[in-house]
Amino acid sequence: QGLPAPIALADGSAVRLNGQSQLRVELGERERRLRLKGEGFFEVAPDKSRPFSVQVDGVRITAVGTRFNVDERQTPDGKVVEVVVFEGIVKVVSGRGMTMKIHAGQTATVSGGVVERTAQIRPEAETDVPSWAKGWLEFNEASLASVVEDLERASGVKVKLADPVVERALISGRFAYDRPENALAAMVGLHGFKLTRQGTDQFLISEG
Repeated sequence: QGLPAPIALADGSAVRLNGQSQLRVELGERERRLRLKGEGFFEVAPDKSRPFSVQVDGVRITAVGTRFNVDERQTPDGKVVEVVVFEGIVKVVSGRGMTMKIHAGQTATVSGGVVERTAQIRPEAETDVPSWAKGWLEFNEASLASVVEDLERASGVKVKLADPVVERALISGRFAYDRPENALAAMVGLHGFKLTRQGTDQFLISEG
């Protein structure tokens, strides 16, 4: 599995893609246009004459020269697009045309055509990359169901959760995904749940 390697684009920009993510790149003379499915981290080569834009689920994120992460995720309330800016400024336009500028150290969440901006609890350093691109996943009071989804995407394992009690259990901490079984064992240990291997890269988590 290993860490996602940066993909070099012809304009000098670089992209890292999370697991099960896809990207279509169109580098034109007047603009640089990318279509994303899933999650990607973008390090944009400055070129004022050719704006760099990423489109995901009807949301458009435009940058001049900056570093930002885009994630499209399914939640119980529908699809959400999350944009985290590490350096510079990006412009986020929702499918409904709502526009907002997001600066380094801020996160934009787009849901149902509405863009919301929040300051990060711990702003990322300008030289940093997202935790998933470094090989670990970090959670703060996230439900086990959503944690497992992230782990499945990053590592390729399949995890079944036995019942709603297990799904709703809250997880905080940092877990390396290159050894998903160890990460799962640490998570279930927090709640006294039981981890059962059901085949190669397949696991079941149930109440102890």
